[in-house]
Amino acid sequence: VALPNHPNIGGGFGALSLSPNVSVPARRRAMEAKSALLSSLASTGGDVKNSVFLSALPVLEHYYRSMGTDARARSFRSQKSSSPSRLAQMEGLSGNNGASASIEGTWLSLSRPDYTNCLGKNASQHFMYTLGRMSFDMFRPTNLRCSIQGEFNTVRVIDETERLPEYVPRRLRKEVLRCQYSGGRLMTYNIILAFVIEPNQDRHGNDLSPEGQDADGKKGVKDNGDMKSGDHPRHRHRPIARPIRGIMTNVGYMLPDPSTPNRLSVWFAEGSLEVNDEESDLDEWRRIFDCHGAPKRALRERAHMLAAKLFLGASAPDRMEEDGTMVYELKRPIGGHGMAYTDVLFLDDDLRILRGHHGQVYVCARVLTGENVAALQQVTKDSAVEGSNGPVGNGTVTLKGSAFQVSV
Repeated sequence: VALPNHPNIGGGFGALSLSPNVSVPARRRAMEAKSALLSSLASTGGDVKNSVFLSALPVLEHYYRSMGTDARARSFRSQKSSSPSRLAQMEGLSGNNGASASIEGTWLSLSRPDYTNCLGKNASQHFMYTLGRMSFDMFRPTNLRCSIQGEFNTVRVIDETERLPEYVPRRLRKEVLRCQYSGGRLMTYNIILAFVIEPNQDRHGNDLSPEGQDADGKKGVKDNGDMKSGDHPRHRHRPIARPIRGIMTNVGYMLPDPSTPNRLSVWFAEGSLEVNDEESDLDEWRRIFDCHGAPKRALRERAHMLAAKLFLGASAPDRMEEDGTMVYELKRPIGGHGMAYTDVLFLDDDLRILRGHHGQVYVCARVLTGENVAALQQVTKDSAVEGSNGPVGNGTVTLKGSAFQVSV
């Protein structure tokens, strides 16, 4: 699977969903705020704490609330029907007052990654983190230096005929079981991370680049403290000489919170790590992630794993499949209404803004697929007509090297 680089976002961003509850001046203010918010993300590398971003966000939040839309209603929609289910009508979640946006689809993150201990940026201006920080220490070697190329989120209604998730938070088990009979309440919430293992390092994450040489020209001196005395990378490990692309998937699920509008309860049950280009990179991938020879976890990482096993029922991968895939499971995931959730702050045909229960804001652009390209192109065309008397964004950006297209 060839995954794209981040787009260079500029100008306006698509069209706002129309609603009879919102006046034309209010819609125009929201369009201007949307353009300012996205320009801020582009100029700051996705910083959601920038002053321009923080000024524009409340305008979009107010516009979204004024439409009277509740994103929970979308989770009651059947994949085969555009009308709300009887259960949605009973619970008062079926009215969207003319708004056409759906939370379902594939989304590309525009905000910067939310992992701790960023290692800076590589030459291509991609943020770098250790594999341990990216995977919550589930995968070894944890100190591998990786750059994030793109982060995707797939949301899809799980049909009542499909198999239900095996691992569900205790507080939500009865509700998930009812999904087999009510239909459409349960959704996927998968986080897919495209990353690159940076070259010029060993499996301990020690810098083997020319910049990491000491005064005598010896490499490997700039280490991360993971190596023991005399355990020099030149003698124990062949360096990673070229970038290796991988994909990390965290499999999650969502249920609408029955008591809070625009709130969706979230939990994660398992995850996987796999090579992106199996044909050219599988052998090197196998060498890097060889479970028998991988560097041991540090004391802090072992403590994290012990806690995950005790409280989450975590099972770290202890083997690799033939295709290089490794899988972990969380057999006792944490979750429940009011415990782990995401609030929808803004949602229209091409932009989604969420706030997690810890307060972090996530901004995503909808990835256009064959099913919705024509529809969103018409929305963009309508936006251009409406904005003929004022500034309205109506551009698109095609992600190079990919079949994906993001409306911006």
